[in-house]
Amino acid sequence: MGFTIDNALIPAIISASVATVILLVKEFILDPRKWKRDSKINSIEKRLEVYGSLQTLLRATREKATRQGLNAQNPDLVHLLEIPSDSHILRQIFAEKSHLLSENIVNEYLRLEREDSFFALSNRSDEVTPLLCNLTPLQDLVELGYQHLNEQHKKLVHYEI
Repeated sequence: MGFTIDNALIPAIISASVATVILLVKEFILDPRKWKRDSKINSIEKRLEVYGSLQTLLRATREKATRQGLNAQNPDLVHLLEIPSDSHILRQIFAEKSHLLSENIVNEYLRLEREDSFFALSNRSDEVTPLLCNLTPLQDLVELGYQHLNEQHKKLVHYEI
């Protein structure tokens, strides 16, 4: 019963082969899936941040109108924007982050801009001016988009924001 090189070489070759197969599976199958999933999660989180900012602004302007009782006088106008601060935030979101918003939301915002025949949203004076308007279609689209993105995020990460 002698010990030969062949007896030691066969287990070494088998071990190296198994390690190589495991490494290849990890590098070419498992890691790309993880990278793709992480990239998708990161993208959704960025979009959720923008949708959340827009949703907060729209809810706050609606709450301002409700608090002051202005939407009871005219039920069609339910949002109270403070010009230039609120309109500047709204424009900034759409100017810098519109690529993260759905096409329907961007189109609705552009429709609102087109209908602004008095250029009230463009007012850049230092004086704060209240503007009573109806942003309900935009708010509905934003809230629906936020819910949809939140559901996608929950499916990917298995917890709720």
